[in-house]
Amino acid sequence: MHQFRTKYSIIFILLLFALSTSKTGNTQIGPCQNSPIRIDRATPAYFDYLQDAYDGASDGETIQSQAVVFDEDVNIYRNISVTLKGGYDCNYTDSSGISIVSGTLSITNGTINIEGHNIEDIFGLQGSWQYKKDIDSSWQTIELPGSVQHTSDSYVEFKRSITIPDLLPDQVTKVRFGAVNDGGEIYIDGNLVDTVVVNLVPQEVDITDFVQPGGNHELKIRTFRREQYLPAGVFPHGFNYDFVGLTRYVRLAVYPE
Repeated sequence: MHQFRTKYSIIFILLLFALSTSKTGNTQIGPCQNSPIRIDRATPAYFDYLQDAYDGASDGETIQSQAVVFDEDVNIYRNISVTLKGGYDCNYTDSSGISIVSGTLSITNGTINIEGHNIEDIFGLQGSWQYKKDIDSSWQTIELPGSVQHTSDSYVEFKRSITIPDLLPDQVTKVRFGAVNDGGEIYIDGNLVDTVVVNLVPQEVDITDFVQPGGNHELKIRTFRREQYLPAGVFPHGFNYDFVGLTRYVRLAVYPE
């Protein structure tokens, strides 16, 4: 069981089975005929969305979810403790399956206990960063995802402080990038960890050996234009542009080893 009561936003995936679902209108479409979520009561209350189930739950109650994929954001904001338990079959009698919950879990009050076989916690790093072009002497503030116009052949750096969650006895910590344009070098506390050179493609970098669970570290990405990697005038995507940056998500992921 994982218990969360910290005040922050989490991008989380609760791995409780690899069946997929899609969202059409106001309904989660899964393999069962009944609603994929319920509050476990003498007379159960059924829901299509986790947020609706949480809003309707009382202190100490358990929210059960079927073994499907839920793609939604959940806001934990009430001064109560609830349990989210996944992996159930259509009749809510067997919980040996696996559900997947993917979205932003914002915890501002109360406690949520998450029960499942495997947990992958993903912490969003979007928001306020600092950046500096190679020719600048001072750092400026930027909201990411975003990019900076840069016409020189040198680099632009983006940095921010990160706190490494201390969740598991042995854990693997990675940084996930939705897109580093056009490529870049990844640093932790000034130490080069890895280089990503594939433009506009999601990638991840293992920073486990460079960080301490529970510790604070500086994450810095030095981004380059594609001329850094290709001969002058060669642009495989068919066009050229003068912007570099982190144009999609940046996430901190913690896994069991």
